[in-house]
Amino acid sequence: KNRGKGGRWLANGLLLSTGEKWRQRRKMLTPSFHFKILEDCMDCMSRSWRNVVGVFLASEGQPVDPLPIMGAGALNIICESAMGTVLDENDDRSKEYVAAVKRASRDSIRRVLNPLIRNDFMFDLTPLSKSHAKDLEILHGFTGEVIKERKAAFAEEKLYEQYSDADGKKRQVFLDSLLELAKKENLNELDIREEVDTFMFAGQIRRLRLCNT
Repeated sequence: KNRGKGGRWLANGLLLSTGEKWRQRRKMLTPSFHFKILEDCMDCMSRSWRNVVGVFLASEGQPVDPLPIMGAGALNIICESAMGTVLDENDDRSKEYVAAVKRASRDSIRRVLNPLIRNDFMFDLTPLSKSHAKDLEILHGFTGEVIKERKAAFAEEKLYEQYSDADGKKRQVFLDSLLELAKKENLNELDIREEVDTFMFAGQIRRLRLCNT
């Protein structure tokens, strides 16, 4: 199967799925996105971007690469607001993930532009395939850990106690909804990871576009 447009990374999540599967996933996931969720995430977004601005100000006018800085900020927002996982600012996992997103995105674009390596068989014969596989291991490993941690909290019934808003109201994040749907819709581990990978990919791609404008 030709997966030159990111399929090895995102598999058959909402972004790349087609036909009946796409319609089912869209219908299933749409209720998880509404303005109330965005309003609940404002504190998280404001805090993360204040930290990003602080990093830029600390450079005191010296040249800095904005991509990893904004990438870390975007990842913090996605993980906390959508996945219910608060990252340590000094966690090397987040730095590795942001760097792997950049490389994997670049490799996917190369495959799209080069017809000789769009086919999986041909691509696997190139050195690029090995480095891409290592990046996918980082990407899937990171999202796998996020899902595992959230499932553990879900099972221990500490989910809503740990992540409540300032008014004490219980706040449910995207991954919570996905885990609940997994039981109702009989989704397996790969199905869950596909959508988490897709969601986190979308957040990082928006960051890359912002930095390039």
